[in-house]
Amino acid sequence: PTLQMHNTFRDLALMRQVKLPEEIALHRKACDITTEGVENILSHLRPGMYEYEIEAHFNYTLKSRNARHAFPTIAASEVNACCLHYEENNRQMQDGEMILFDLGAEWGYYASDVSRTFPVNGKFTEEQKTLYNVVLAGLEAAIAASKPGQPKEELQELSKSVMADELIRLGYIKEPKEISKYYFHGSGHYIGLYTHDVGENNVPLEENMMFTLEPGLYFDDMKLGIRIEDTLLVTKDGCEVLSGRIPKTVEEIEEFMARNKQ
Repeated sequence: PTLQMHNTFRDLALMRQVKLPEEIALHRKACDITTEGVENILSHLRPGMYEYEIEAHFNYTLKSRNARHAFPTIAASEVNACCLHYEENNRQMQDGEMILFDLGAEWGYYASDVSRTFPVNGKFTEEQKTLYNVVLAGLEAAIAASKPGQPKEELQELSKSVMADELIRLGYIKEPKEISKYYFHGSGHYIGLYTHDVGENNVPLEENMMFTLEPGLYFDDMKLGIRIEDTLLVTKDGCEVLSGRIPKTVEEIEEFMARNKQ
């Protein structure tokens, strides 16, 4: 009865929020391998493939680099993309559809986490392009605000506000609160030894913290889900997007797919 117990979880979590240079180097390598894997996906993606077939090109890259998966890959085409943790990856993709990937390599036990949404045939339809750019605007606004001193939790609301304003302008919703019909998850998490790593969210960002941002919109009626996610490192006066070389704009995606089809 005289033994005093102390839960060290919070202390250890706070220690893991800010990364050492050696940890950052491992994260950077994981993101580089993930980038190569996504480029391999884009070089082979085409209508008629099954989700597991295109997933295999990412798996090949990781295996050939002696890397591990940070988590099970999500390869969700058409309406499957509206299921946040879809993992069956067994649907055949059709011309004109989109596919959402949520994936990441692990290197030296440190994770990367990236989401991208691509047109299966290499070209966005006008509506796909419009809605994709809404999500991208939400992500870019949050990335621009990511710097030391910025409360981490506010980034979620910033992305949501930007996307809500765009959906109102486009006529998809009438007031900001209606975005909850299409956006119903958090906009990022710490990343480290776990993909969803420990740490306190309600704190200002500090240099050498690492986290993800991942806004998304999901339209069941259109059988369309869009999520764009990057892995970020907080720098002295801003942030570095470690997954930033992966094609992300409509133009980058279409140009890469047209140039690298195999």
